[in-house]
Amino acid sequence: MLSGMKRFSARPGAGSARFGTAGNTRAILPDRCAAPGSVLTTGARFGGGGRVRPGAGGARFGSTVCVIAAIFLSACASVPPGENVDAGVLRKSAGKQQSGAHSPGEIAAARQRVVDSAKVLLGQKPDASVQVAGRQFTLDCIGTVSAAWWGAGYDIQRDFAKYSGNGVLRLYASMKDWGVLHEMRDPKPGDVVFWENTWDRNDNGVLYDDGLTHAGIVIEVESDGTVHYLHSSYSRGVVIAYFNLKHPAEPFGPGGKVWNSPMYLGANYNKTNNPPRWLSGDLWSAFGDAGKTAEQLR
Repeated sequence: MLSGMKRFSARPGAGSARFGTAGNTRAILPDRCAAPGSVLTTGARFGGGGRVRPGAGGARFGSTVCVIAAIFLSACASVPPGENVDAGVLRKSAGKQQSGAHSPGEIAAARQRVVDSAKVLLGQKPDASVQVAGRQFTLDCIGTVSAAWWGAGYDIQRDFAKYSGNGVLRLYASMKDWGVLHEMRDPKPGDVVFWENTWDRNDNGVLYDDGLTHAGIVIEVESDGTVHYLHSSYSRGVVIAYFNLKHPAEPFGPGGKVWNSPMYLGANYNKTNNPPRWLSGDLWSAFGDAGKTAEQLR
């Protein structure tokens, strides 16, 4: 998989890579996200496109970083056969549509199934090919989100064929039509997280004009607002990282606690040339409510 190193000026032409954390420490872990030409579990190839938040700027960023060239050939998408990770925590009915989640108790149970299913994927290698409840997934960003929901009993890719664009855009469009998106800063476990402008997807050397570029799943929310999220890191595979929407531009809180993991491609805690917005909280875009999504997919 590793075919060599390529130096570039924050402009990954054919794919993606980003930096996150594997735990609540100051370790730097490169991530990856959806790129044009990705292949989702449906096998359909997706092109570009994206949503730009009103008022997003257009500053140029020219710092140089090293990335694995081979990683750029894939993104939130492909589905070759692979290892079976259908562990006991995954329901025997996983992959089948649930009967619906109407009561508060049923909604809470649906959220917990998503979280438990996602945690089964922790530690999987970058782009690992796995089988969950009889269906194969490649654990890039959308593959990881899809596998977690499938293991919980829901096909979050159900409506992807209705939309154009890469996997992140199709998931966002699905959730928009289901009426489950929100930008309130109070997520709950199981919610889908969307980020935008995490790398130069347009390959034009301009910051913050790239639309939606990455997705993950909320695992836990602390009382101080720190969100633990699970996502696919291109160097470490499936990991948990952090953001805090009460302090989106601050990397650390009291005592050195990680409030926000690095998110923009090439950004790092110890760098002096990071772009103006490079932390996970600063590049957050929206949430997809897990309870409402479960009801839509019943």
